[in-house]
Amino acid sequence: MEPRTNNRMTLGRRPSVAVVGAGISGLTAAYLLARTHNVILFVADKRLGGHAHTHDVVDSDGQQLSVDSAFIVHNDLTYPWLRKLFGELDVEVRPTEMSMSVRCEGCGLEYAGGRRVRRWRGGVPGVLLGSPRDDAGNLIMLGTGQQHWSTVHAADLADFFRRVLENDSARGYYVIGNGANSTVAELTEAAAVAVGAPGAVAGSDEEARTRLGDYFAEVLLLDQSTTAAKARTELDWYPSHPGLVDEFRHGSYRN
Repeated sequence: MEPRTNNRMTLGRRPSVAVVGAGISGLTAAYLLARTHNVILFVADKRLGGHAHTHDVVDSDGQQLSVDSAFIVHNDLTYPWLRKLFGELDVEVRPTEMSMSVRCEGCGLEYAGGRRVRRWRGGVPGVLLGSPRDDAGNLIMLGTGQQHWSTVHAADLADFFRRVLENDSARGYYVIGNGANSTVAELTEAAAVAVGAPGAVAGSDEEARTRLGDYFAEVLLLDQSTTAAKARTELDWYPSHPGLVDEFRHGSYRN
């Protein structure tokens, strides 16, 4: 029995391929495959883009703005191939700040992670690393800096979650922290080392509220501490990773 030949390839015809979905992944696959294949793109929606969506809106001054939704992360480290695609398509990019904000219409609580933070991510580290500075370049603490904060390394927190899932007896509430319960002064002084500031100085409650808003500042001005005794006793959980002070002084947050 003689082997069959592929008539399409023999005649030099391009093979056909179907791509399902027209999000960033589907469109990129179709774009690259089109160099060597006949591409059929199947789309359920009435538009292309999927997760990435640009909305044309008009602001209060009548100016039309193009606002992107869903397309959140864009950097060389995480998406090198996407950046390469943008370069090939001559899509202009520029440095910007990645942040997240949320507002509760019921109580008026607002949070903007990454606010006033240029290089750093949001959350508590971002609040400290992006602290405003005085005329001498010192970071300004939230309040007097004497309040304690309970923090925990993300890897230790993940280990706690794993233990909860694996332990059928885990019940009720767990308050998690590494037990260091550093003061805001200690944390801000360490953050100053990370960003190359000369030091840190005490602020005021009023400045903190101006910086973060009344509700969020009120939480961070509280004196908070925990030993995570329940997690240690019931789940044999003990943090093993560096605390935030050590991370600021010696870890990945340093310039």
